[in-house]
Amino acid sequence: MIHQAPDRNYPVTPQEILQKVRASTVAFVVAPAADLQRNSEERKIPAIMGTGFALEQNPRVIVTAAHVSAGTAGKAVELSLMSGAQHVPGVLWENDFEGGESDEIQTTYAVATGFEINTRHDADVAAIKLPPNSAPVPDGLRLGSAENVHQGDRVVTCGWPYGGNIHKSNLVSPSFAWGTISTIMPHPATSANRRKEYWIQMPVNPGNSGGAVFNPETGEVVGIISSLLEVRGVRAGLAQAVPIEFALPGVSGYLQQGG
Repeated sequence: MIHQAPDRNYPVTPQEILQKVRASTVAFVVAPAADLQRNSEERKIPAIMGTGFALEQNPRVIVTAAHVSAGTAGKAVELSLMSGAQHVPGVLWENDFEGGESDEIQTTYAVATGFEINTRHDADVAAIKLPPNSAPVPDGLRLGSAENVHQGDRVVTCGWPYGGNIHKSNLVSPSFAWGTISTIMPHPATSANRRKEYWIQMPVNPGNSGGAVFNPETGEVVGIISSLLEVRGVRAGLAQAVPIEFALPGVSGYLQQGG
């Protein structure tokens, strides 16, 4: 199993945990190949398709929703055909931030392309391995267990709601949303190894898909945002999340490979 026992080096205060999650959160993006090849100071923020998160054991291993990775690749093909210029899928994260008393803010971003994808076809989960020549994501998250998830628990996600559309110019940053485990499917009393889905009372939006659902007291990931629950086309105010156990097969394979 991948699950790890807490240690003294892991963040313990609420703010430390939130900052660790933020540093571990990545965006899945699509952009012309030439734009992604620019250095971080010149690079423009590309179209953001969804969210993912790096793992503590290897920050080059990213977990996301399968429809995010597939949709990003599909959008790259679509834009390439429409524009006649090659577009590529990538993974982007904040690399450095400098801000002082003036209005001038310097934010740089790292980006990786050409990654491997391992999709679990019976669940909306994918594991991504960044290429060896890419920089690792600054931090990574620890995987929790469904055994520690209960109806009524408070949880948090971090991601990119509405992609980059709600952010100004080239300054984008992932944001947090808090919520409560409303119910566990198929039933709250279901044993951990038979759980299929969490319904979470949480204000998420398109772009949050693939983000980690984590325990704010421990920082451990217990699920992956997969969709918004709609009833007859009307949003029900509930996010749907896949239990983290569905990601373990793909994640384990990449961690065993190392690098």
